Amino acid sequence: MKGEAAVFRYEPAGLCATAQETGQRRPADCLPLLTWQSSWDSQLHYYVIKAWECVAAKHTQRQLVVQSSRIPAPECSYGSVLAFLKLGKKVLHPISLYQAQWKASSMHQNN
Repeated sequence: MKGEAAVFRYEPAGLCATAQETGQRRPADCLPLLTWQSSWDSQLHYYVIKAWECVAAKHTQRQLVVQSSRIPAPECSYGSVLAFLKLGKKVLHPISLYQAQWKASSMHQNN
């Protein structure tokens, strides 16, 4: 049984260029990033993008970059989509994260 999954994420400094002379990221090189990833065909509505462009302009004075992509539908477990959230240790203890991903991969292999 497949489920559905989606990630909606705004990062004020999500897309950064690397300074050639130092090889390090500088906040001035970063653009705000709005990401939409889903396991179904779907795009962000025009007015949603416009609203987030206003947020980016107000708080960063930079042009918003919008990225959309497909992610695989979860197979019987949420563990298969956790990597797309970019939350890592902020939500789950590393052992719990490993267990969820292991369970997802073992369920996928058994189907």
